[in-house]
Amino acid sequence: MHGFDPPYAHNDVKPGNVLVTRRKGLPPLAMLMDFGSARPARKQIRSRSEALQLQEWATEHCSAPFRAPELWDCPSHADIDERTDIWSLGCTLFAIM
Repeated sequence: MHGFDPPYAHNDVKPGNVLVTRRKGLPPLAMLMDFGSARPARKQIRSRSEALQLQEWATEHCSAPFRAPELWDCPSHADIDERTDIWSLGCTLFAIM
């Protein structure tokens, strides 16, 4: 999704959205599921109003323990992108350790 043009972000990467299947003679395969929160990854925030709208959207669509910091307290002038999924992936990997 990050390689699409424009790139998309999943926005809800968490252990519950990763399905791991065991395959005979092969390593396990992890698949990301539930794309209901996916949307274009890159968003320019240029006002406090836009920042608050993004925070409200994230509250409804992103699981709190895995949400990137910029979605908790969005600056009034920021460029939000697919790196929010990387943060969530890191939290997911930490949670399953």
